[in-house]
Amino acid sequence: MKNITAWGSLIWGKLTGLFYRLSIKQRVLFSFLILITLSITAMGILTYRIAGKEIQNNAFDNSRETVDKTLQLLDYRLNDVAMSVQSLMLSDAYRKMMLDVQAHDVSSYYVRLSELQYVLSQVTFNEPMIENVLIATPIGDFYSTTQARTQDHSFYGSELYDNSRKSPGGYWAKGHYDRLFTGSQRVVSFVVRGIYDYTPVTNVFIVVNIRENRLASLLGQNTAGNDRQYLLLNSEGDEVLQSSLNGQQSRDFLPGSQESGEGNFFYKFGGEEYLINYKRSSAAPDWTLADCSPRTSCWASSRASSGPLLRSF
Repeated sequence: MKNITAWGSLIWGKLTGLFYRLSIKQRVLFSFLILITLSITAMGILTYRIAGKEIQNNAFDNSRETVDKTLQLLDYRLNDVAMSVQSLMLSDAYRKMMLDVQAHDVSSYYVRLSELQYVLSQVTFNEPMIENVLIATPIGDFYSTTQARTQDHSFYGSELYDNSRKSPGGYWAKGHYDRLFTGSQRVVSFVVRGIYDYTPVTNVFIVVNIRENRLASLLGQNTAGNDRQYLLLNSEGDEVLQSSLNGQQSRDFLPGSQESGEGNFFYKFGGEEYLINYKRSSAAPDWTLADCSPRTSCWASSRASSGPLLRSF
């Protein structure tokens, strides 16, 4: 350490002596040269930081805009599913079925099943995302006869029933294998308690199954040709739709997205840093849509909009 100090003092002494051996004019020119160099360096650092901040803000804004548009589309389709259920409950065939349920009358079961066929076919026709509909009642299940109902899985013994009792206003279940109908397709379910006018509450539930890949393709419309990926998560951190990220990794960054309805942050996964922009669904309040984009691709797409700022310096 003493040797370094000594060498530093020696070099400084030589530079000082050299400076004072210069003429006044040369000293002034040398001083101006140093000042200009320091000014250009400071301006370059300041420009770099401002441009970097602007690029980052543009990346956040672009990601937020795509999340907003995608979530609007998702909420629109989910609301359509809920409206389809409401139209079903307003039908005359449904009213007659509910009267039989309240009277515990099973004698007209097949008559009511036949009357509901047109209404159920209209529901799936008006909303193509719907795969099938099941009306579970104490006097029997009602469904489209074009669908094959499994006989060894009762709705009342399923997890869907347990969770829907906690959410009488409607419950959106994450992706799962359909055990109510044959084929074991992966579906997302909307479960709501069946009601009719001012009649007493009965143990009637309507299950609407949406094929998972149709919902995934809906989210994938804004991801073609880029590296972004959408994750749909519930409040427990589970993925509503299957993706390349495993459930544990989804849980890792979920707590930050539950403090408010929307926001953004950076997240490291698989050796790469991602920009996460998230927003909670209004149609399914238990769901949060997250846009996961690699930081490098976000920065590259944002530089174009930052061009005027860079040129201004």
